[in-house]
Amino acid sequence: MTEGTIFVEKRAHSRLLVKFPVTYQLLDEKHKNEAVKKIGTDPKTAQAVDAGLGGMYIVSEEPLKLGNHLNVKVVLPPPEAPLTLLADVVWADGKGAGLRFLAMKEDEVKVLEVFLEKLQKL
Repeated sequence: MTEGTIFVEKRAHSRLLVKFPVTYQLLDEKHKNEAVKKIGTDPKTAQAVDAGLGGMYIVSEEPLKLGNHLNVKVVLPPPEAPLTLLADVVWADGKGAGLRFLAMKEDEVKVLEVFLEKLQKL
């Protein structure tokens, strides 16, 4: 009998395939909760390839590491006002990283929710 791997979904929110640009800055641990300050590296660009209300997977040229803290700016299509959020890298594979959202303004959560609902209906 062949052994298989069972995958148990741990996400609170489902993910949808997407394609939109993301800009991020690495934050150090000291400034993780100070989103107002632009502490860290120069902004880097990435591409979101899946997203949900709780997080997203991004592909980036710069390797990210488990535990990195990011200040993320997302521009949803059609060009909306950018969403700004804090996220942690919860896994990385050398090509990109899975992000868990830590903080986002309530009105921005609603914008993301509406975007994902529209996408799901396509």
